[in-house]
Amino acid sequence: MELIRIIFLLTFIFIESYQQQIAPSVVCSQDNSAMMGMIFPGSYSNSFSRAVRSKCTFSNINAFDQMTRVLNEKAVNGINVISIAFNQSNLSSFPDRAFSTYANLRSLDGSSLRLTNISSNVFSGMKSLESLVLSFNNLTALSSKALANLKLKSLDLSYNLISTIDETAFVGSEIDRIDLSFNKIKSTKFISSFKSFNYMQLNDNEIEMLEKIEISKSNDGVGGISLSSQLFMFLPNQNPSINLQNNKIKIFECASSVPFMLIDLTK
Repeated sequence: MELIRIIFLLTFIFIESYQQQIAPSVVCSQDNSAMMGMIFPGSYSNSFSRAVRSKCTFSNINAFDQMTRVLNEKAVNGINVISIAFNQSNLSSFPDRAFSTYANLRSLDGSSLRLTNISSNVFSGMKSLESLVLSFNNLTALSSKALANLKLKSLDLSYNLISTIDETAFVGSEIDRIDLSFNKIKSTKFISSFKSFNYMQLNDNEIEMLEKIEISKSNDGVGGISLSSQLFMFLPNQNPSINLQNNKIKIFECASSVPFMLIDLTK
């Protein structure tokens, strides 16, 4: 009987430990520096908040509402979170305006979540966001305005299965660096939807030709880029770089008058 009791106890401990390992959880580290420059929406004064900023990693999240629950259990206010990452989680999509309660979020790492879709309103209104990582997912397409009107330092969509990008997917977006490498992209027409960018990685895709694309000069003086199967031409005030290594482009001619640019077509 004593042996049976011990085996039962050990089994119970194992089950409890396993359930704790797979249960949704969050670990938040604190950035104790003063929050100079961070204004909280709805405040009645223009004074800067001194609340502690949090960088949070969510684990074993399989439904988006679990994030709110585990944050509440930790007594962490979403408005104080400046960084979100995921570990051993599985989310096929984000709901509309998923991160609207994280008004001061600067960095979002949604890599390896098995995402299959991004709707047009997921990242709406995220004015503080600077870095967005969605690499190593199962995205096959970017629909109309999926990533519209974003102003980011970096956007990583590498190592997905993206073959189709709507021509308005990035409409109005200003992104310093964008990584679309290691996908299955065939057309470059989507580039015309950008308001501006500095560096784009399109290497290791399935691009066969560069269709005629135009980004007109905006009212604020920002230049643009015109792409065709025979010409790259840069307008004043903007000299973006594009990496097109390891694609299927067969014929390409570059205008000799193009200033300060890098176009890499090596295979």
